[in-house]
Amino acid sequence: RAEGAAGGAGEACAPHPVRDSSLLLDAGLGALLVLDRLAAGSEDGARSLLPGCVQAFVSRWAALHPRATMVRLKELEQLQLLAEANELLDVLKRPLLAAAGTGRWVATDAVAALARTWSGRYPSSSQHGAAVWDDVVSSRALLFSVLERRLNEALDAVDFDDEDERAAIRQGSLGAAKRCIAESHERAARALRIQGDFEPAKGHLLASMALRKADPKCFGPVSVQFQAGLLQHTVAKARASRNSGELLQIWQQGVKLNDMYASNPPEERCELAELQAEVVQLMLDGGDADEGERLLTEVIERLRSLLDSPLASPAALAPARLKLVDLCSASLKRGHETRGVDLARVAVAEVVRAMAGGSLAARDRLLT
Repeated sequence: RAEGAAGGAGEACAPHPVRDSSLLLDAGLGALLVLDRLAAGSEDGARSLLPGCVQAFVSRWAALHPRATMVRLKELEQLQLLAEANELLDVLKRPLLAAAGTGRWVATDAVAALARTWSGRYPSSSQHGAAVWDDVVSSRALLFSVLERRLNEALDAVDFDDEDERAAIRQGSLGAAKRCIAESHERAARALRIQGDFEPAKGHLLASMALRKADPKCFGPVSVQFQAGLLQHTVAKARASRNSGELLQIWQQGVKLNDMYASNPPEERCELAELQAEVVQLMLDGGDADEGERLLTEVIERLRSLLDSPLASPAALAPARLKLVDLCSASLKRGHETRGVDLARVAVAEVVRAMAGGSLAARDRLLT
């Protein structure tokens, strides 16, 4: 009985999203309150909370010390969740279906427009960890589920002569939402791989794979980034064992993927080349030095070729440039012949290019 009473007292003291909304707002949990209202089906309740969320954020921000950088960054994390919830609520104010004449109906551009907007907005790959990425992806899944419910209600309210028309509108509208969520998972996986947080990255990849398998018609071919993500986890396992057979299989898998995506932009193929470079380094460090030396020249030339190509976003390729620098250094230390290429000059040039892309790691590297 005492335990039951203690449990009841604990539940009574726990904050309630409705009763204690002002306290939760002051604690910086406004975004979660808005999402809670939306999950409960209360769009008006979520909408009514937004002004209070903004006011609470401004009050908390004003109270922070100007040099409290980390605390300020933490406060900013909720803004993306609030912005996207507000964008959804704006969409829900307008009709989701429009008459196209001759008794036909079409979906408005609301869902696709929302997906396009969100596909261009992500947390930082270097500054935001797994918790932030998880919040954004989970929030988007919830917001799109609210939109799906409202679209289904709109479709059910229309008397279609042809049920295939209803299904086509549903598939076309919700396909953009599914692709946005899958892309969000894949972008999260890539960011967390860059940070070395492989287990959460793998979870995001598996979630994306589940979406793709559940509705393959909705998705196009698997992206090179997705394939590179799966390969990265294989490399992570081989890093511990240094088994030469496993490393060679990973190298060969990378070669196949490179051939498969040969027509893709260089930026996309660089991640595959980086993984192959890591495999070669593992071989040189004890996996199979002879095989590693054989492949060293090949991977250096592949990375040089990709990085010398016209690049749409050169700043994003600083990690690939520094990986090439590591390979050049390894080759120089071993006295390895590389077909007349001045590897020292290549290494310095790539460090400078990475610095021009804003890489702090490259700046430190130049000093050494």
